[in-house]
Amino acid sequence: SGRNITAYLSIPATVPAPAVILLHGGYGLTEVYRSRATTYSEQGFVALAVDLFDGETATTLDQALSLVGRANVFPEHSTETLVAWIDWLKADARTTKKIAAIGWSFGATWALIASSVSALDAAILYYGGTNIYSIDLTGLKAPVLGHFGERDTDPHPNSVRRFAAEMAKEGKAIDVRWYDADHAFDNPM
Repeated sequence: SGRNITAYLSIPATVPAPAVILLHGGYGLTEVYRSRATTYSEQGFVALAVDLFDGETATTLDQALSLVGRANVFPEHSTETLVAWIDWLKADARTTKKIAAIGWSFGATWALIASSVSALDAAILYYGGTNIYSIDLTGLKAPVLGHFGERDTDPHPNSVRRFAAEMAKEGKAIDVRWYDADHAFDNPM
């Protein structure tokens, strides 16, 4: 569409390598996610932390909710961004063409969407918001690994169990891991 999109790329010492596309939480592409990209590349992955907020980040919960709300009003922008970056990774000679999407909170929803609109090899979810369960699963192509907190309220564990049951009913592969934790337990901030 002619929009400029950005991401943070970290390349491992040995290429070609499998790729991971990292999808940030509600505060945007902060240092947390750029640092995660570096960590994944040190573990042997081409790591691309994608910006779904067009360069904006939040420092308060109200700002984060505003950014998430804007992104949810125009989901076609985020979908277009993801497809463009996934296609870019598949075309890049430094990748093996194997790609997983990893999303945290807001980004978990987009990891599922990415797997629904592109052929990915895995989708990894860290918690997620309530809207994660409104996604049409029919197009989901990748197996899903979900990490959820037993004390989380968004999503509530009962919602996660319903989601996993719906995935199984649709014949989709899902592995749910539970942690004695609240929301955002994997965020060092």
